Amino acid sequence: MIRFTFWNIETRSDIADALAELAIETQCDVLITAETGGVHVDFDNLLRSAYDPNFRLATSAGSKVHVWTRLKLLRPVAHDAWFEAFSFPEKSGHKLLLIFAHLPSKAGRSPEREWDHAKEFAVAVRKLERTHGTRTLVFGDLNLFPYDPGARAPEALNAIASQRMAIASPTRRSRYKSYDVFYNPTWNLLGDAFGTPGTFFWDDTRDWYVLDQVLVRPLLIPQFQLRSLRVVSTIGTSDLVNSDGRPSKNWPDHLPLTFHMDI
Repeated sequence: MIRFTFWNIETRSDIADALAELAIETQCDVLITAETGGVHVDFDNLLRSAYDPNFRLATSAGSKVHVWTRLKLLRPVAHDAWFEAFSFPEKSGHKLLLIFAHLPSKAGRSPEREWDHAKEFAVAVRKLERTHGTRTLVFGDLNLFPYDPGARAPEALNAIASQRMAIASPTRRSRYKSYDVFYNPTWNLLGDAFGTPGTFFWDDTRDWYVLDQVLVRPLLIPQFQLRSLRVVSTIGTSDLVNSDGRPSKNWPDHLPLTFHMDI
């Protein structure tokens, strides 16, 4: 079992203890943060002392996302302005391609620019897959809604809501070209049936959205534990969401997202 946890922490330097507590509570093997700012060194020391002495920072100081892990065999394979990519060997002999991302902000971005960014990211993912295989997982702040064209269109991330359809039809055609699909389990987080109705609350619209997402290729669907996918709304004794259903001003504007895979 490998446990993953992601949190866009909005360059908050005052949540180091909470980040360590989050790692403890989710028992994560891989912890990813976005908008970490210059406080990653303090987090590094605290995570090792409070959670696991084997935790190590696997990314450089200037990375778009920071990745801590206790997986000794997790190896970096690519670095980009928007993502960090790693390879991890499974006992079966296969290798996982893990891509942890933070795409450009949705705020103030035109639909055209959003589409261009999503396609550019998708091209980068496919390029990595040609070298490292298609047992791919993408996780992070995609700054897309699951129903946006950049997330759903075949030419972009081609991420669909149904795991049954992803397994039955692992490619989709557009303009005479086939594209591999992703299954996007974070569709299941839309609405309040399973807790907080999103990972990000937009003050302008006074509503929740799912900007932080996980995508898996069909080959990994049997290993993805859907019931483990959840938005974290409490850390220790602290509520990240107020009684009125809005995020607390004492915490970052995103909520953490966690899940595990049977690997």
